[in-house]
Amino acid sequence: LEDWVRAFGGDPGSPETTTDLIAFSAAVLRRMRCLLRGDWTLTAPDAAEQVQEAYLEKLSPGETKNLIRLCACQQIELTLSHEALADAGSSFRTCSRRLGLVFSEQAGTFGEHRRHRLAHAALGDLILTAADAYGNVAAERFAAASKHPHFGNAMLGRLLVLGLAEEASQVAAALVDDPRILAMLGPLQYVYTYCIRINRLGLSLATNAHGLLSDAANRARLIDQALQTPLHFLANFLGYAARTEALKPVFAALVDELDKPGKCRNLTVEMERQPLDAVVSILRSDLANDLWAAVFADINVERWEKTRRVESAPKLDAFVAFQRIANQRGRPELSAAPALRLIRSSLPEEWHRPNIGRHHLSHVLRCAYTASKAEIESFLDRVATPDWIDVQSESASIGGLAGALLALGTALAPDQREWFQQGTLRGRVERELGRLWKCDAESRTDALSLLGSAAASGVSIPKIKVEWPDTGALTDVLELYAPDPERATVGPFQVGLWLGLREMARMRANSVTVSPHLADRILDLWVVTQEGEIGETLAPHVRALNAEMIDWLRRCKASGWRLIPPCTVPAPVSGKGGA
Repeated sequence: LEDWVRAFGGDPGSPETTTDLIAFSAAVLRRMRCLLRGDWTLTAPDAAEQVQEAYLEKLSPGETKNLIRLCACQQIELTLSHEALADAGSSFRTCSRRLGLVFSEQAGTFGEHRRHRLAHAALGDLILTAADAYGNVAAERFAAASKHPHFGNAMLGRLLVLGLAEEASQVAAALVDDPRILAMLGPLQYVYTYCIRINRLGLSLATNAHGLLSDAANRARLIDQALQTPLHFLANFLGYAARTEALKPVFAALVDELDKPGKCRNLTVEMERQPLDAVVSILRSDLANDLWAAVFADINVERWEKTRRVESAPKLDAFVAFQRIANQRGRPELSAAPALRLIRSSLPEEWHRPNIGRHHLSHVLRCAYTASKAEIESFLDRVATPDWIDVQSESASIGGLAGALLALGTALAPDQREWFQQGTLRGRVERELGRLWKCDAESRTDALSLLGSAAASGVSIPKIKVEWPDTGALTDVLELYAPDPERATVGPFQVGLWLGLREMARMRANSVTVSPHLADRILDLWVVTQEGEIGETLAPHVRALNAEMIDWLRRCKASGWRLIPPCTVPAPVSGKGGA
């Protein structure tokens, strides 16, 4: 037994030794008669002789060459593409059908690729030894890689993984000299990995790129492959090509072709099918902006919504990023379908985790304008639990909390706000107001905005002792949040702040005046917002609040821009938290 282990494995005394049972079995078959007579001698040549007689002598020369090439590739755990065979006409008819040595399988989306592998990987070394071809394995692999570039790319990756850098460099040197290769690798994710590997080996892609662009057929083939490439892989390749000197002409040519109407339409259809996080990743790219802008602008709402209905609920961070991009690019309606999906399908554990807060909630509720009242209330029951709302009220930054509350007050009707009217929120507002006297202008602005946003969400703060800012301090506040000169409507920063100033006027014992030229501008913008085209699209409760604010601002102006108490005082709302 120790002699057998030594012949087919290694040191019998080492616990690390393993034996090659395939070779041992072949040797047993070869020496069976001797074994039956009590001659227990078994050697490695016995196994090789058995393989020679049982397999190799039954093969044609062409099939023998194919088998040797397959064994060489299986040494690095790589199946052999049919196109890389030494003799495609011979294939593996005898090996597969009569001897059971080789298995063949179809691969690819449509089964368009055929690949071969040994029935048992350990047969490879045994066959190579029997065929006296062990010294030629690197040459066989090189020949296979040269014959079929797609297979050569896969081999290059495998050689690099195994640390066979010298052999990998030889294969890569042959591939970079082939002017056809970029058009032969298939969809562009494979071109991308090829380029990464070539760069890793310090070789130039210039010949590959020149061969692609100088041949119309190669260029057309690459365009076809680009249109077959999953969109996120296409974006990856374009980004890489734009940053790689030798590939910059390829990048320019691809973008120019893909931006043409028919091809751009194909990309749009593909984008409509993408998960939301993949769309965000593509649209955030700082390259090929004009191409992706055209693709996004052409999205069909019906097809987009169909995809959103069947996909799993999108990731919250992806949704927040997407709605911002959609607004910036003039397609805000595309945010409605993923928001509705979140309303209907979100689970508490997707929300009750770090870095998810009210601003995520406000964006979802604002965009899901097609959701029914019952759907919104079911969603809020699942997600806006008292404990979660308390944590958000305590942990969020002042400005972030103010912005989220204002957005929620805008998105939700008054009878849908009880989830957010927690006693914890009132306590947070009172604490921030208590610090007003020692705040800088920015912090004072945030605190007043929080007061106003809390009022917009239905939480009224009782009159408490606060050292309110004087006229000079308020001027600093108003200048900090003054609207841009080119702005045509009142913005959310101004809305939150002036709601806070109205609440301040209700709560403070003495009156205070504000700068007329700053206040006049706010009144004018608020009137335009209410009476212009935008005002017609606003929800009834938002229009009602705007009307109240315009009336209050006009009365303040009539008083020389002295901030006077509002006529109606919002009554405290008894919500789920007892605010």
